[in-house]
Amino acid sequence: MKIFYDHIVQIDHLMSEIHHLELEVSKKEEIAQLVDEVVHHEMIGVILAHLPEEYHEEFLERFHAKPHDSTLLEYLKARVEGIEDKLHEAGREIREKIKKLF
Repeated sequence: MKIFYDHIVQIDHLMSEIHHLELEVSKKEEIAQLVDEVVHHEMIGVILAHLPEEYHEEFLERFHAKPHDSTLLEYLKARVEGIEDKLHEAGREIREKIKKLF
């Protein structure tokens, strides 16, 4: 599923590395799903850690309704200074951690 922060987090390379592992297809799919879930939880954690609590419910409702909606990033930018940089850095850190597992 496409998520509004995918272009910031950039896990496509990880997914490509998973695809090239010498494993059964079902195992590759399982690993890819786990990576996707870990990244998702990390990104939502970063967002909620920086977004003022008064906006949590509204953001989560909007996100669950349309996780691909690019206006979600604009919503966050209006409420959290440097959120794009924070997401980018968190994405870099999680990519590095996951690469060490391969």
